[in-house]
Amino acid sequence: MNRSVSAKYIDPLDHIWIAAAAQLGLTVERSPHGYAHTDGKGKLYLAPTEELDADDCLAQIILHELCHGLTQGEDSFHKPDWGLCNDDQSTVYADDVTRERACLRLQASLLRPYGLRQLLAPTTDFRTFYDALPRQPLDEASPRESQLTQDGLSLAHHPPYRRVLTEALAATAELHRAVARAARNSDPAKPPSPSLMSMWQSVPPPKLHKSGLPMSDGMFEAPPAATCGGCAFLKPPEKRGASYRCQRTAAPESPGKVVNPIAGACGLFEPPLDCQRCAACCRHAFSLVPIRPSDEIHWRHPQLVGRSGKDLTVLRDPERRCCAAIEGDAQEGYRCLIYAHRPRTCREFSAGTFNCLEARRRVGLDA
Repeated sequence: MNRSVSAKYIDPLDHIWIAAAAQLGLTVERSPHGYAHTDGKGKLYLAPTEELDADDCLAQIILHELCHGLTQGEDSFHKPDWGLCNDDQSTVYADDVTRERACLRLQASLLRPYGLRQLLAPTTDFRTFYDALPRQPLDEASPRESQLTQDGLSLAHHPPYRRVLTEALAATAELHRAVARAARNSDPAKPPSPSLMSMWQSVPPPKLHKSGLPMSDGMFEAPPAATCGGCAFLKPPEKRGASYRCQRTAAPESPGKVVNPIAGACGLFEPPLDCQRCAACCRHAFSLVPIRPSDEIHWRHPQLVGRSGKDLTVLRDPERRCCAAIEGDAQEGYRCLIYAHRPRTCREFSAGTFNCLEARRRVGLDA
């Protein structure tokens, strides 16, 4: 008896990332003409399964290609192969290597918060470079690599990329844990199904901290003896009897998960921040800093005050994409020229808060 096929099976992990690519305007198609390439017109071509290596994962390849697009810039989504030239004889080949390394640093950065850094690691010839990346993927980068990575990470935290990537990464992490649970609960007298006999079995999901964050980013745990109390993103109680809270789990409408300051830290532990090295809040994380008429800057530094109707703001340096009162750079450190007379908005901005973390994400210093 003949029957009509009304549904087609697709691997759940593949589905997550094919759908993510589609939401960003990319249709994934299989093609024997190359490992992975784009046409600049909305098509992402990937080699058929039989031509991939045994450890290749469609989800990882899609994520890797999206990271290329992010490090190349938003307009790269409209250029073949993200605007990269992969010809060994090309005079720009050396820069393409730098861009590949920046892409891998971005990939590791995006995977860290979900404990997926090893699970969705690249399977290219650059795997040795990826595996050697430090706990903080941006550390030890050349200035060029660092800037490309930060630009890509910053773009990843802006619409539409932020929602799409967050949902896909969170869904991948949950699927990873679900597969591990199914394997643990399977009947020992019966072999696991083929879908459970995957590369995931050799990369178990990290345990979860009380905050819900992973105890490992997939490759690195917190430094020995590190506690929540020593983390830059622990928020102390605002009043007596209140709880300590993790700002990494906070949202505009949520204060963050309750944590114990003496508890062991999660895999995303961050030591106290150096504001002069960061200065995210003074750079392009926020587009304006409002000034009250009573702020000293208003009369002490009128050359730095902009006016739009009745609204007063600190002027910005459009070329350097930062507050006009800031000098310096990431290598030498930043310095506020009017720190003693800074507006109340700046005085009330504290390191390690939700807004601080959001600023760091927007300039590409954190994932």
